[in-house]
Amino acid sequence: MRKSRFLVLLVLSVFLMSCYEQVDPGFVGVRTHQRGTRAGEVEVLPVGRHDWVFAITTTTYPTFKQNYVWTADKNEGSPNDESFTFAIEGLKVTIDVGIEFSVIEADAGKVYSEYRKSLGELTDGAVRNYVRDQLNQAIKPYTDMEKFITQNQMANQMADVMKEVESSTKNYFSTRGLEISQVYLIGSPNYPQKIVDAISRKVEATQNAIAKENELRESEAEAQKMKALAQGEADSLLVRARAEAEANNLLQKSLTKEMLTLKYIEKWNGVEPTVKGGSDTGFILNLNK
Repeated sequence: MRKSRFLVLLVLSVFLMSCYEQVDPGFVGVRTHQRGTRAGEVEVLPVGRHDWVFAITTTTYPTFKQNYVWTADKNEGSPNDESFTFAIEGLKVTIDVGIEFSVIEADAGKVYSEYRKSLGELTDGAVRNYVRDQLNQAIKPYTDMEKFITQNQMANQMADVMKEVESSTKNYFSTRGLEISQVYLIGSPNYPQKIVDAISRKVEATQNAIAKENELRESEAEAQKMKALAQGEADSLLVRARAEAEANNLLQKSLTKEMLTLKYIEKWNGVEPTVKGGSDTGFILNLNK
């Protein structure tokens, strides 16, 4: 009988000695008292061993940074499609989003008191829902799908939208025990294909029109150049012709009777011509007169 009691006491002692809760480094524990004078009280447990108490629920949260992605890819995050969808002009755009966050150790009690969820449930539920709502709010000012797509390539408007979502998410959860490091876009938005094709055709048509306009301008410039060259050549010929005419005119004016006689004398070899055209015709000089 005594031996049986001893065994019972031994087993009970061992059981009581092993009844403790361990909080590992990088984690924080949260106890919720369910009975007695402390019923409903939330107690934060730091790293280490803590005595086990009956009628207490304990949840553990990691305090190191967590990274989660909500994507359509079943090989990332969840096997389900968790991508976000928003609409512009009734046309749907799909994006994949990532988030990096951690539980603030000192505020772990706030996290549990606010949500009563594990970190995984919190990520899939409250955090995702808030990010989705803020995304829909941030996208409201954009009402022209074509303008959003084309200008996004230049001004990166989608990045501005994500910055706004990140800022509001950080502010909201900072008072609820979560530190949001970043909310970011993964890859590029998936726009409706028919809109993308229509914009591509429009851009191509615009580029072709610009190319043709440039070709026309080059042709016009070449024509102007050729015209200028032709005009220059014509002007040169005209100047030369005028100069020759002026020279001929001056020469004609300078050829007086006396000048012709002098030139004739200079070139005469002293032999009278064998043919005469009459007396005093101007062909034979009468030097005796």
